[in-house]
Amino acid sequence: MRRKKFKPSRREPNSERSFYERLFNEEHPRLEHLDLLNLIRGGEDSYLELKVRLTNNEKIILEIVALANSGGGAIIFGVNDNRYIEGLDDPEQVEDELKEICRTQITPPVWPYIDKVAFDNGKRVIVLDIDERRAPHYAFDHRYYIREGSSIREAKADEVTKLFARLNLLIMNLSRFLILLLSI
Repeated sequence: MRRKKFKPSRREPNSERSFYERLFNEEHPRLEHLDLLNLIRGGEDSYLELKVRLTNNEKIILEIVALANSGGGAIIFGVNDNRYIEGLDDPEQVEDELKEICRTQITPPVWPYIDKVAFDNGKRVIVLDIDERRAPHYAFDHRYYIREGSSIREAKADEVTKLFARLNLLIMNLSRFLILLLSI
C-alpha cells in the first residue's frame, strides 16, 4: 500500500490576529541550493552582498547595518565578486563571529537568519539573511548607514528621520494589535 504524500496546507490568515501570529511564529524557510545559485548568478545589488571571507569586521558591521536599514537582504560568505564559489574553511567559526558581531557591535542588535549550505563538491558557504524588522540600526561609530545599489553610505539626516518614522508606524500598528488582542 502506497503512502500519501504530506502536503502542508497554505492557509491564508483570515484575521489580523492570525496574520501576526503567523508572522512572529513561522520559522524562516531554509534556502535551497538552486535558489542560492540563482542569487549568486545575479550578482551584487541593493539586497545582496558577496564576500569571500570574514576578514574586516568593521566593514562587515557597516554592511549589516546598511542592509538592515535599507529593507533587508543577504550577505553570502564564501563567494568572490566574480560569482565563483570558493567556500569557507571553517563555517562554524564564521557563524559564531557573525552572531557575536550582530549582538554586540550593532545597536539595537540584529537577529539574522544564518544558513550553512554545503555543496556536492565539499565547498561550504554561509548566508546571513537580515530583515528590517528592528530598524533603524547604528554601528559602533554611532552612525546610520544605508545601502545604495551595491555600495553603502552614511544616511543623511532626512533619511534617518524616515527610518524612525517607519519605526513609529510599526509601533503604532503593534499597539493596535495588542489592544485588539487584550480586548478578546
